[in-house]
Amino acid sequence: RTAFKYDVFDAQTIGPEPHWIPCSERLPKPAKRYLVSAVWIDGDYVSKPKVYDAVFGTDGKWHTTDYEVVSFEVIAWQPLPEPYKVGDTDGNS
Repeated sequence: RTAFKYDVFDAQTIGPEPHWIPCSERLPKPAKRYLVSAVWIDGDYVSKPKVYDAVFGTDGKWHTTDYEVVSFEVIAWQPLPEPYKVGDTDGNS
């Protein structure tokens, strides 16, 4: 029902900090996977932000990786980092 949680950073940004793009600023290209920062809102309760792997659908909604509509509010997103390649010693190949 929810996407997987990851504690990672965006390897494509400069420096060790992730480069989050607020959804209020702009939305990503559809039909691709992204890391998203999202909160659960229930009445007056707002959870702490968590990081998930999600897809921004062609319908303009966020989905889990198995394409179910997410039940949390996405507040920011960033591209997924490049996958690890065997033989990488510094992760920048």
